[in-house]
Amino acid sequence: DNDLSGADASFIGEDSGDYSGVAVSGVGDVNGDSYDDFIIGAHSDDDGGNLAGQTYLILGKATGWSMDTDLSDSDASFWGEEETDESGYSVSGAGDVNGDGFDDFLIGAHHNDDGGGDYAGQTYLILGKASGWAMDTVLTDADASFIGEDVMDYSGYAVSSAGDVNGDGYDDFLIGA
Repeated sequence: DNDLSGADASFIGEDSGDYSGVAVSGVGDVNGDSYDDFIIGAHSDDDGGNLAGQTYLILGKATGWSMDTDLSDSDASFWGEEETDESGYSVSGAGDVNGDGFDDFLIGAHHNDDGGGDYAGQTYLILGKASGWAMDTVLTDADASFIGEDVMDYSGYAVSSAGDVNGDGYDDFLIGA
């Protein structure tokens, strides 16, 4: 048995009912500082609207980790576009999809209605960069997004990196619907 009170760091959701930690993923090195980074999804977070969801980015570092770190102190966060989107229900690293040397990541919002109708879903691609990360970034500012085709597709219910499946030098990814 491992007692988690001996962990090197822990992260606490901002508000009751946020469900922070429902999805977590390593994302590689998104800012090019030689430390791997990770994201924490909180699909029921209300900061961007009722159940819009929020995903937090924690940048890697050599020291300064602590227990009970409030997610409001994250290096960046991403809000769902609209109420009830539940963004952050699924999150994943994507590898380096554009070949710029920075790793990228995905945020799923399976209840988003922008595509084929109610609960068609949407997945957002966030490209890595050296600087310019900010808290409370609305996912309308994502670098790209992929919408579900039809009502109740729940696109973005699961997202994952796939590596470079076609050998073109760019990493690829999967979106479950």
